[in-house]
Amino acid sequence: MAKIVVLDEHIANQIAAGEVVERPASVVKELVENAIDAGATSIEVQAEEGGLSLIRVTDNGSGIEPDDCETAFYRHATSKLLQGRDLFQIRSLGFRGEALPSIAAVAKVRLVTANSDQGLGRAIEIEGGNLKLNEEIAAPQGTDITIKELFYNTPARLKYMKTIQTELGHISDVMYRQALSHPEIAFTFRHNGNTLLQSQGGGDLLQVIAAIYGVNTSKGMVAIEAENLDYRISGYIGLPEMTRSNRSGMSTIVNGRYIRNQGLHQAILRAYHTLLPINRYPLIVLTLDMHPSLVDVNVHPAKLEVRFSKEPELNGFVEESIRALLSEQVLIPQVVKQNIGRGSTKAVIQEQFHFTRPEVTKDVEDGSRLVAADSTAAREVTGGIDNAAAAREQAAAGREAAPASGGAAGPGAGAGYSAPAGAAQPRTRCANKPRAATPVAAAAVLPPLRPAAARRHPARTQSARQERPARAAMPRAAEGKPRQL
Repeated sequence: MAKIVVLDEHIANQIAAGEVVERPASVVKELVENAIDAGATSIEVQAEEGGLSLIRVTDNGSGIEPDDCETAFYRHATSKLLQGRDLFQIRSLGFRGEALPSIAAVAKVRLVTANSDQGLGRAIEIEGGNLKLNEEIAAPQGTDITIKELFYNTPARLKYMKTIQTELGHISDVMYRQALSHPEIAFTFRHNGNTLLQSQGGGDLLQVIAAIYGVNTSKGMVAIEAENLDYRISGYIGLPEMTRSNRSGMSTIVNGRYIRNQGLHQAILRAYHTLLPINRYPLIVLTLDMHPSLVDVNVHPAKLEVRFSKEPELNGFVEESIRALLSEQVLIPQVVKQNIGRGSTKAVIQEQFHFTRPEVTKDVEDGSRLVAADSTAAREVTGGIDNAAAAREQAAAGREAAPASGGAAGPGAGAGYSAPAGAAQPRTRCANKPRAATPVAAAAVLPPLRPAAARRHPARTQSARQERPARAAMPRAAEGKPRQL
């Protein structure tokens, strides 16, 4: 018995849905791209509960022929490719014919379309890949497709969906990229009745940037235009002070298709070079136009990645163009003047750069004084090194010349000190040599001898010496017995 069988069409579509339809944002992307390929000038997208309960895409494009409505939900049914060589010259966003059957296999779909303005169209309803309704209906020109209860028949896929806010963020990102890729189309995006995106569709890319990133951001963008034999570059780049923490602000568009290419991102970062802080990325919308034969878009299920036939040349051209434009800009902030008032009360306010000055507390002031004292003492020690020997000799001479009655003989004694009555005089170095009557006050002018610890910390030892009270001379234990020095 044969073990290899051909899968059922419904099972094959569910398998394909796992590659094409990853989340609600994938559904929005495929349907919006179909509307763009249909030549729509106005596209409106509505979503509820992060796209899990409802996704509705309405456009004013060319619509679908009545006879092709049911065929459009067959697998690999497309109007973009007629011959094999057309695969190497793709100019449309969609071409495989996998989006509609993959979506219809995991959701409830209702399609209303009309290919003329006569007011007659066709409606089709499909649930889980099974056709439920196919009838004529009154409808304006264009296509209105509604997706309800996404992944209702695949509970495993539904279980691993993220929160509503996360799914909404992915849908918003898709809508922003599509609006940047096609500024000539008016895009409207609403979630739970709230308008999140509204572009005018006048063809001005800067207006779309203002609608997405804000007016202040759009004022800091600089237009770029460059062209060579193979490529043409256009768009807007942000100044170095307008940075992001990730690469989400870098939008690269090739022939109207938003793509992600690591080589192009690295070329852009090399162009900014040291103008960007570490781990910061620029805000840039770069549009590349080239011949379809120079790019291969059939390398990714969601068509987000492409391959270039001349990638080194393209990266070098992008880097040189952005670097040349940045070199022409004044990247240093300028001081501006602001006028206020009218007539005689008119005044000019000039903005200045203010530098904050830290407050000085009492502890900091005391520390500053201590540092100043240490510096002064250090200078005294340094300046007195050369005269240290002479100072010691003079101090020794002063001590020897002190009078016996009022000299500074005992420890802690100073000028005007006299030994108590009945106390014996201390022994001098030479008992037979009488002392000269030289005032002791002269020795106080000379710098005192400092031990090694005082030379290392002069201010600390000096302050300790000042705070320490003078010790009184200790009398001898017995009369006639010299005190031990």
